[in-house]
Amino acid sequence: MKRKIRKQFKRKNKKCDREHAFAPPRDIYHKNKVLHKIDMPEKMIFPEDIKTLNSTLEELDCYRNKRHSHRISIDHRKMTVIDNASILLMTVGINSIFHGKKLIRNGKVSPPKLIDQRLAAIGYWDALCINPQKETIEEGQKYLKIDYRDGESIDNEFHYPIIDFFTGKDQILEKNKDELFDAIFEAMANSSEHAFVNFDGDKKIWFMGAYNEEEREIEFIFYDTGIGIFKSLETGRSKFVQNLYRLSRRIGRANTLRTLCRSNLSRYKDKNNNRGFGMIAFKNFIDTIKRDSSKDASLEVATDEFLYLTKNDSIIRLKSKIQGTFIRWSIKDLNVGV
Repeated sequence: MKRKIRKQFKRKNKKCDREHAFAPPRDIYHKNKVLHKIDMPEKMIFPEDIKTLNSTLEELDCYRNKRHSHRISIDHRKMTVIDNASILLMTVGINSIFHGKKLIRNGKVSPPKLIDQRLAAIGYWDALCINPQKETIEEGQKYLKIDYRDGESIDNEFHYPIIDFFTGKDQILEKNKDELFDAIFEAMANSSEHAFVNFDGDKKIWFMGAYNEEEREIEFIFYDTGIGIFKSLETGRSKFVQNLYRLSRRIGRANTLRTLCRSNLSRYKDKNNNRGFGMIAFKNFIDTIKRDSSKDASLEVATDEFLYLTKNDSIIRLKSKIQGTFIRWSIKDLNVGV
């Protein structure tokens, strides 16, 4: 009996000490950690709710730094209204806070069904979780899922799936393939060559797209979390960039952003043919679309605390700064319902 008891005792202890991928040793301090719940805002619409969005990310980052004594739960249950831009900004922010480490999705703190399905379709759960929500087809909506490219090594074929998605949607942009290519290529190239100069953070270039079949409306969003347009002017080495920086100090940041978005500066490039700030390609794409009387198009470019809109050629001062550079194109077919 003694031998049997000893044998059982040894087996039990041996089993407890065994390392296994599916049953890792328990964290003896897990129960002692404080569970901190972070509520996702009820409403997030860009740009009016950028301050709320940034506050949520700051709170999450604060408790992520205390992970040795805190467990974090990101509660989505109160979410009722969120637009595509806010979804992308929140995805990028959470991904950056956890340095690309995937999280675990808990169905108990998921948002209402319609929001949950939309987040799945748009690629929010895929980008952040190891156990994403199964995608369900959202009627009337199609998405170019949230994705990113390494800002330091962009492949030469990155633009093909993007262009195929937009030109294949009921032929809305079939006639404007070249202008679409120029705008996308310029956005990616600008970020790759200027956004991450002397930058130690996350060097990713994010994008996503959406097509509303019922409204026949297309939206494409492009975002990098680099140093931003104004900082890139300060760090530019060419005479052309230095002159732009001096100009920005004279006319102010708001007017500088407007100038960069609506002016063709390519003729001012220096002898080394340094690329950059070819942001006129963004607006040229919109202007080309608007020449067709059956379509409406708009562009938004945000960096630091400013947002430029082609509508009324206006500048909005954001309630909270945005890191890096944000670009959104929106195209709508005006013949819907006619």
